[in-house]
Amino acid sequence: MKINGVILLIAFALFAGCATHPTISPKRLKKGESRYGYTLSLENVFPYMWYRKGISEVSDVGIRVGLPVYGTGIDYSRLLYLKDNKWDVINLSWSLNPNYNMDFTYYKFIKAGENRYRWWGFRGMYIPEGITGNTSTRIGVLFGSQIKDKMGFEIGYYHDFNSMPIAIIVLVNIILNKANCRFFVIFSILILT
Repeated sequence: MKINGVILLIAFALFAGCATHPTISPKRLKKGESRYGYTLSLENVFPYMWYRKGISEVSDVGIRVGLPVYGTGIDYSRLLYLKDNKWDVINLSWSLNPNYNMDFTYYKFIKAGENRYRWWGFRGMYIPEGITGNTSTRIGVLFGSQIKDKMGFEIGYYHDFNSMPIAIIVLVNIILNKANCRFFVIFSILILT
């Protein structure tokens, strides 16, 4: 019985993958400069490898390759604004996976020290046909930090308006706030989303 459960879990992980997002370079790349690495992500079944190359002083492109296809995709980043240690970047991405998707992300970066960066951004994502056969439009916010030259993290929340209208979360929040159940508000949002 345990073996069947493990096989079922592996099959679910392989066929129910989430959408994939690009690994960007918080460090601005000069023309001809490149970076590469790998990303471990909760949204992908396996880690994926990535490579980015500066194609001008304000643009870079990236390619990602995952196994079997999780994490695979291409993206383009362009610098929009630069002043001192702050800059804005727009990123357009296409990803190949069971929930193949297109992303549009607006990032705001701050250089926090030598090889240390912080950022936040807004992301819009469109999944034309997901694993359930339905489309999905997601909008959300993300936060990230590069704490060492070769290590960083990014977290975010992306609401899927096709599966759950935002009004349901707000309604649950209002009902539970009137009952002074703040713990359950957080719990219900985590369960509902």
